[in-house]
Amino acid sequence: MSADSGMADLLRQAEVERRLLADAVGSVRDEFDSRRREWRMAGLAAGALYGIGSMAYKLFNKSSPFARIGRAGTAASVVLGLVRAANRWRKFF
Repeated sequence: MSADSGMADLLRQAEVERRLLADAVGSVRDEFDSRRREWRMAGLAAGALYGIGSMAYKLFNKSSPFARIGRAGTAASVVLGLVRAANRWRKFF
């Protein structure tokens, strides 16, 4: 009987250690999955920022149509300002 009780004690101890090991492995796996999700989100964010930056550079660099319109708008604003100033000057005299 003592051999059977010793075997039962060993089996209980093995079961407890197996559960502890399974819990530890499960927590490591959860942490790994959490980190993987964080890195995946960081990668998606970096890719999105790169895409937005690339698109903005293509749309608004010096030779883009939008930049030309902006420069033309600035020049037109200066010309219109000078015309208005000339008209005011003429009305004054």
